[in-house]
Amino acid sequence: MTPSQCFSHTTAAALWGIPLPAVHESEQRIHVSALDGTRPRLRGVVGHDLHSDRVGLARISGLPVTDAVSTFLQLSTMLAFDDLVAAADHLILTPRAQAIQTRPFVKTEELIDSVRLFHGRGKTVARSAARWMRDGAESRQETRLRLELLRAGLPDPELNTPICDAAGRFLAFGDIVFPRWKVLVEYDGDQHRTSPEQYRRDIERHDALVRADWRHLRGGLHTPEAGTHSLPSLTRAALTQRGWSAEPSLFTPPGRFWRGK
Repeated sequence: MTPSQCFSHTTAAALWGIPLPAVHESEQRIHVSALDGTRPRLRGVVGHDLHSDRVGLARISGLPVTDAVSTFLQLSTMLAFDDLVAAADHLILTPRAQAIQTRPFVKTEELIDSVRLFHGRGKTVARSAARWMRDGAESRQETRLRLELLRAGLPDPELNTPICDAAGRFLAFGDIVFPRWKVLVEYDGDQHRTSPEQYRRDIERHDALVRADWRHLRGGLHTPEAGTHSLPSLTRAALTQRGWSAEPSLFTPPGRFWRGK
């Protein structure tokens, strides 16, 4: 690579740790962008031309990459709505425990401002994704679940919120939390099933939440996406039992696969 070239698009996304759909995660080619018109033309490389006044640069482990904002805007031409929101959630995440890398990779307000000023391809879906991103989602599946709950007309939840019992004793951090109604919804990845130690901790955690009068709903890979046993339906039932009354929702997220104009 020349000094005027950098990794970009989904290659930069992978370096930023952004969760991507399988079709992009299995991509064998790398994306390289040039700021001086010297777009690379090599086998296995997807070359792009960038304008230096419209892109920011960063380094990850010494590698030149487009910065977090520029990478997000590039992804707006490649990802469907839910996956773009998941990318934004990853970039703005303030983790509970500080990682080796400085987080968040971009502040929420900075990403919103940058998207508002952006007028390139993908601007419509980028602006909508910025409207629905939230700090606190720690996985792509958590983001997708939150958006599905909102599409079902359910209230906006809190994310990764500490849950305590009546005596104030800490019980757990909850993924998707409706504290007013004491309803907790979570997506369990495969490690919750395959790790005996994780499985044991999950049982103890669930029992503690139930004793504290929380409704704890859990889904996974094989949970139905629609119907009475889907998490949106189960969550609606739990909230209703706890006193929630449905209200007409003026704003709901676009469809999962929406790509804007």
